[in-house]
Amino acid sequence: MADKKIIAAIRVRGRVNVRHDIAETLERLRLKRPNNCIILSPTDSYRGMLKMCNNYIAYGEVDEDIISKLLKKVGIDSIEGADKEQLKKAMPIRLHPP
Repeated sequence: MADKKIIAAIRVRGRVNVRHDIAETLERLRLKRPNNCIILSPTDSYRGMLKMCNNYIAYGEVDEDIISKLLKKVGIDSIEGADKEQLKKAMPIRLHPP
């Protein structure tokens, strides 16, 4: 997994006065509430969705130890040991607000 890039996205703004198309894109990304985090593979479609919502989210590439810390928070020991259904069920990860 050392050379495979993964993107994490965190919703930082709320639901008030959000355009309908952006709200729908955030819903499809499973970012329904502020301080929710998701882990994505960097496909072109996901990158377009992230770019569309960039005023409401913070996103970027993350390394393996950050991913393992996020997954341990929801009870998954490693990304290699988890299957897709287990990872999908764990998303979005609720973060503590600052």
